[in-house]
Amino acid sequence: MRLLSLMSLASGAEELSFASISSELDVKEVEVPRWVVSAVSAGLLEAKIDGIRNVVSIERSTQRSFSIGQWQHLANKMKTWKENISQILQILQTTRVGQDLHA
Repeated sequence: MRLLSLMSLASGAEELSFASISSELDVKEVEVPRWVVSAVSAGLLEAKIDGIRNVVSIERSTQRSFSIGQWQHLANKMKTWKENISQILQILQTTRVGQDLHA
């Protein structure tokens, strides 16, 4: 997900600060070059890292796009997540009712 976030951030940008990338990816600034290198290695970005100025110069970024299969996979993951949250809520409600009865 962080690589996708980096692609979105880089879209249309000519230069990004380490601070803005760090904030968007929720990582430490010292980790930014590693994420940029990963994106470049994966062919998602063409960029140059300027470690002196702590900026990344963006030459090209790939637009985010999902195939039908990826959307279906994401939908299945979200459905599973929703079911898990519902089960947790039921457990919490049952526990709370049990505690109220014994109070």
